[in-house]
Amino acid sequence: MIDYIIKNNFKLIIAEDNHIEINDIPITRYFNDLLKPCLTDLKSREKQTKRYFKFKSKIPIYIDKNHLFLAIYSYRLEKAVYINYFSICSWTKIDNKVIVKFLSGHCIKLKSYYNFINQNKKVERILLDYKIKIN
Repeated sequence: MIDYIIKNNFKLIIAEDNHIEINDIPITRYFNDLLKPCLTDLKSREKQTKRYFKFKSKIPIYIDKNHLFLAIYSYRLEKAVYINYFSICSWTKIDNKVIVKFLSGHCIKLKSYYNFINQNKKVERILLDYKIKIN
């Protein structure tokens, strides 16, 4: 399971299954590869999520039942951060920062507590709507 994806200086840092991998591919291509089994791409997934939930920016990206990415910093920025909601074990607020602990055991420190909280609210709306439609 992927814990997080960071784009920094046009390199992708992917934390998955308790190891870190660095790739030299665009983040959009990486997300498109993840979305291929769903027969969609990043742009379409974002557009539909944005339209349905009326989100303005920083659209969470739902991939499958194990991957729902919180957009802490959007991929359109030079430095992007996406965290998999389903791999979060716990989080702690320290000043205006947040430390996120993952099920795999490692942690990441994020600079903006408010971005993290706002993304969690968006994800909870998505999951609530998803559960209502299933039942």
